[in-house]
Amino acid sequence: MVCRALFAIFAWFLVPGATLAAAADCPTSDWAKIEDLITDAPSCDASMELLLACQHGSGGDIPPALIVIKKCESDFVPAMSKSARRTYDRKTGACWRQFAKESGTLYRSMRAICAAELARSYADRAAKHHRR
Repeated sequence: MVCRALFAIFAWFLVPGATLAAAADCPTSDWAKIEDLITDAPSCDASMELLLACQHGSGGDIPPALIVIKKCESDFVPAMSKSARRTYDRKTGACWRQFAKESGTLYRSMRAICAAELARSYADRAAKHHRR
């Protein structure tokens, strides 16, 4: 159990863009202001960059991650087929089930960031497909 938890934490730091950012990278330490900045970000990518810069590795990362997910989903969900939506929902569910048996707010943060990264990747793919 301890080895699994240590591996999860080690893997978390290896995920590109998922490392805990220094406080200097985030424009504020106020949770409400972070959520406002993410909400007001001009794009899905910009909101995700703010989330990654301002994450704390705690349960407090969940509300900003949900804002990112909503912002990113608005870029691709309306154009999705039912089959593609089921696939996306299945992948999102996998993020939320990840580390479900582990306790601690770090794991809740990791699940939320996973779902936000997934939404961002789908939004990026939709934008690339739209440009063609």
